[in-house]
Amino acid sequence: MIIREHYLNQIRPFIDKEVIKIITGIRRSGKSTLLEQIINELKEKGVNINQKIHLKLDLFENNYLRDKNNLFSLIKINFIKLEKHICS
Repeated sequence: MIIREHYLNQIRPFIDKEVIKIITGIRRSGKSTLLEQIINELKEKGVNINQKIHLKLDLFENNYLRDKNNLFSLIKINFIKLEKHICS
Protein backbone atom coordinates (compact mmCIF):
# COMPACT_ATOMS: atom_id res chain seq x y z
CA MET A 1 0.00 0.00 0.00
CA ILE A 2 1.35 3.42 -0.94
CA ILE A 3 1.18 5.82 2.00
CA ARG A 4 -0.55 9.00 0.83
CA GLU A 5 1.48 11.34 3.04
CA HIS A 6 0.42 14.51 1.17
CA TYR A 7 -3.26 13.83 1.78
CA LEU A 8 -2.72 12.53 5.31
CA ASN A 9 -0.94 15.79 6.18
CA GLN A 10 -3.99 17.73 5.00
CA ILE A 11 -6.39 15.58 7.04
CA ARG A 12 -4.43 15.16 10.30
CA PRO A 13 -5.13 18.67 11.68
CA PHE A 14 -8.87 17.94 11.56
CA ILE A 15 -8.94 14.37 12.93
CA ASP A 16 -9.64 15.42 16.54
CA LYS A 17 -12.00 18.26 15.58
CA GLU A 18 -15.74 17.90 16.01
CA VAL A 19 -16.51 18.46 12.36
CA ILE A 20 -17.65 16.00 9.75
CA LYS A 21 -14.89 14.96 7.40
CA ILE A 22 -15.78 13.99 3.85
CA ILE A 23 -13.33 12.39 1.45
CA THR A 24 -14.43 12.74 -2.15
CA GLY A 25 -12.94 11.80 -5.48
CA ILE A 26 -13.54 9.94 -8.67
CA ARG A 27 -14.05 6.21 -8.65
CA ARG A 28 -10.88 4.20 -7.87
CA SER A 29 -8.89 7.30 -6.86
CA GLY A 30 -7.80 5.92 -3.46
CA LYS A 31 -10.48 7.23 -1.08
CA SER A 32 -10.90 3.90 0.72
CA THR A 33 -7.14 3.38 0.88
CA LEU A 34 -6.72 6.82 2.42
CA LEU A 35 -9.43 6.03 4.96
CA GLU A 36 -7.69 2.75 5.84
CA GLN A 37 -4.46 4.67 6.43
CA ILE A 38 -6.23 7.12 8.73
CA ILE A 39 -7.82 4.22 10.65
CA ASN A 40 -4.42 2.53 11.00
CA GLU A 41 -2.91 5.74 12.41
CA LEU A 42 -5.77 6.03 14.90
CA LYS A 43 -5.28 2.39 15.97
CA GLU A 44 -1.58 3.07 16.55
CA LYS A 45 -2.55 6.00 18.79
CA GLY A 46 -4.82 3.73 20.83
CA VAL A 47 -8.15 5.10 19.59
CA ASN A 48 -11.08 2.72 19.99
CA ILE A 49 -11.88 1.84 16.38
CA ASN A 50 -15.32 0.58 17.46
CA GLN A 51 -16.27 4.27 17.43
CA LYS A 52 -16.30 4.38 13.65
CA ILE A 53 -18.77 3.33 11.01
CA HIS A 54 -17.32 2.43 7.63
CA LEU A 55 -19.86 1.80 4.88
CA LYS A 56 -19.22 0.70 1.33
CA LEU A 57 -22.25 2.01 -0.50
CA ASP A 58 -21.10 0.61 -3.83
CA LEU A 59 -21.69 -2.97 -2.64
CA PHE A 60 -24.96 -4.50 -3.83
CA GLU A 61 -25.88 -5.72 -0.35
CA ASN A 62 -25.71 -2.12 0.90
CA ASN A 63 -28.03 -0.63 -1.73
CA TYR A 64 -30.74 -0.23 0.91
CA LEU A 65 -28.47 2.26 2.71
CA ARG A 66 -28.81 4.71 -0.15
CA ASP A 67 -32.21 5.53 1.32
CA LYS A 68 -31.71 8.25 3.95
CA ASN A 69 -34.11 6.63 6.42
CA ASN A 70 -32.32 3.27 6.27
CA LEU A 71 -28.95 4.95 6.62
CA PHE A 72 -30.13 7.00 9.60
CA SER A 73 -31.52 3.87 11.30
CA LEU A 74 -28.23 2.01 10.86
CA ILE A 75 -26.20 4.91 12.25
CA LYS A 76 -28.59 5.35 15.17
CA ILE A 77 -28.43 1.65 16.07
CA ASN A 78 -24.63 1.71 15.96
CA PHE A 79 -24.43 4.77 18.21
CA ILE A 80 -26.77 3.16 20.73
CA LYS A 81 -24.50 0.08 20.79
CA LEU A 82 -21.47 2.35 21.21
CA GLU A 83 -23.06 4.26 24.10
CA LYS A 84 -23.89 0.98 25.88
CA HIS A 85 -20.32 -0.24 25.33
CA ILE A 86 -18.76 2.99 26.64
CA CYS A 87 -21.05 3.23 29.67
CA SER A 88 -20.63 -0.39 30.76
